[in-house]
Amino acid sequence: MNPLEELLSKKFPKSQIVTLEYITSKISMVSNVRVGRKENRGFTNYDELSLSNIDRYGFIYISDTAKIQEPASNGVMNAQSLNYGDILMVQRGKTGKIAMVNKKEFYKKIIVGNNSMLRLQFSQQQLEAHFHHLVFHYLQLPFVKEYIESYIPSSSSYDRKILNSTALSEIPIPFIKNEDRDLLLNFLSTRQHILLQADEIQNNIEKLLLQYKDLQNNTLDDIFNCNTNQCSNTLDSDMKSLETLIGVNDKLVEAIKDDI
Repeated sequence: MNPLEELLSKKFPKSQIVTLEYITSKISMVSNVRVGRKENRGFTNYDELSLSNIDRYGFIYISDTAKIQEPASNGVMNAQSLNYGDILMVQRGKTGKIAMVNKKEFYKKIIVGNNSMLRLQFSQQQLEAHFHHLVFHYLQLPFVKEYIESYIPSSSSYDRKILNSTALSEIPIPFIKNEDRDLLLNFLSTRQHILLQADEIQNNIEKLLLQYKDLQNNTLDDIFNCNTNQCSNTLDSDMKSLETLIGVNDKLVEAIKDDI
């Protein structure tokens, strides 16, 4: 029994410990679609995703500045085009970035990954059972990341870890039963909602504090030289910002109360 499996047995004593291979349909490396003779590469209606573009909900997206890709092989595109619920994670280097493919309507073209990614796929039945959400959250748990970094051997002679599909397939995971899975996913969704609201409020606070820092840096000459209208408008703006700053804390508390 490896260290992660032992830990999971203690944390989830009522759940069977399986591997990622058991609750996915396929785990594989993403391959380059621009292969073969140029005369056999005629597919152009596609975009290539990057793990640099992940939204606040964990979905991967195409940036507005995405470059036009060179023509791809038609045969390779059939195998490499991504689908809703696919999970993508970095193959080389430190374990960290992980993203999920959104529904087709969120992308203008057929989408593919690049060859620095690993891809976890799910059957329709597994998608309906929300295994993709479960795996997505599970792989981001600190002790799972630590296991991948510490116990999965590197496929390279360098210090930089290269995670392969076989090693990823063998990672232990608790098999959560249907009724418990719904409860867990509801909790994870609520928790994510709270954290996103907290992040938004924190960003607002930081922006407002910058405004007040600018106000503190105003010289007396700037203040005394403003005319009546300018001073009045400045004070009105400052008072509105202050009221917003006072209210964000209450908003955060209420958001957490409503969602718990």
